Amino acid sequence: MTIKKIMKKISKLLIVFFLTNCNQSPHKSGYLDIPPETGEVRKVSSLVKDVTITPLIGDLGNLPYEADKISVTDDLILIGDFNFSQSLFAFDRASGETLEVPIRKGEGPYEVKEVDDFWVEGNQIYVLDGIGRKVIPLSYWEKTFEIEDPIRLEVLTQRFAKTKTGFVALTGGGQDNELVFFNKSGKVISSHLPHSIAYLMKPLNPFHKLHSDDRTIFHSSFEPVFYQVEQGELNPLDTLAFQGKGIQSPKNTDFVMDLDGFNQFRESLRNQPSMFSVFESTGKQTILFYFYSNKSYFALFSEEKNISIQSENLVNDLSFDYEVGFPIAKGVSNAKFLASIIKEQVNQEHPNFEGSELQKAIIANPLTEVFLLEFSLDLKRKNSD
Repeated sequence: MTIKKIMKKISKLLIVFFLTNCNQSPHKSGYLDIPPETGEVRKVSSLVKDVTITPLIGDLGNLPYEADKISVTDDLILIGDFNFSQSLFAFDRASGETLEVPIRKGEGPYEVKEVDDFWVEGNQIYVLDGIGRKVIPLSYWEKTFEIEDPIRLEVLTQRFAKTKTGFVALTGGGQDNELVFFNKSGKVISSHLPHSIAYLMKPLNPFHKLHSDDRTIFHSSFEPVFYQVEQGELNPLDTLAFQGKGIQSPKNTDFVMDLDGFNQFRESLRNQPSMFSVFESTGKQTILFYFYSNKSYFALFSEEKNISIQSENLVNDLSFDYEVGFPIAKGVSNAKFLASIIKEQVNQEHPNFEGSELQKAIIANPLTEVFLLEFSLDLKRKNSD
């Protein structure tokens, strides 16, 4: 798979700020070690287990044709599309049927200009309208949402998380710092990370709830440091390492803040892993998508084994996406990773598609356009298993 195709697909999932900002245990103390490249060609089906494919049922207007974030609870499947429809979609966990989310586009106090993120905390769903400078809480009970009074935010934001003291968010345009903490009333407590080209592109999901130990972490695309943020403070947690050494933060960020400058910045980092576009972790398993020497890789971590595989060496016989070698994880639920499958993006001419679980799901649900994919990693197996 070519870099061009990978970037084309990932660019649909990443929000770029150009317009608004012009091989064993992976975890040494303080480090997450990117494992060595295997060099072998692997079928995705040989790297996963516990695969579930759930049809999402609803009218075309109530289905997401792009997914940036997925969250699953005992009762709900929630999918956020923050780039195209800029909306939140909800489905019943048991049946896969669409549920009406009572948030409308508009200028009213209970309306949003756009949905830029959402965060789930118990039976509460917090919906971010970054441009509208508000968070709208929703409560959910017995297949019904109830909208609550919005929380006004002092500054523009783009992505966020709920903390124990309020909220933490990536800022929008015109701010000196990239990260800001709010109290529960939406007032700014503190801001961090001076604005630079290193934050011009953000990861698919920069904030993550690690349910295994109730921590919330933040990471960016080019800084190798993971931060703990749930206490309303920015505390370094882990640093990515490569070939036995901690990866260095970018030293030169003095580039023009445009596309040419961004490409020059990326080129200056070609000799070390960077552009950590996708990170998802169940606590015991982790998926990291990154670039090194202008090639893209998936680093896969489990309790038994860790491997890095170049994207072009992956045969996607699981989601059969035309352009991406491994399903792009957009959330986790317990011990499983969550991804979406859009039927029109499925390569049904793939030599392994005939008789696959996805083909069976599509045949059994001929009117379904979108599926939820759940899986966990199984890195002990071989291609022939």
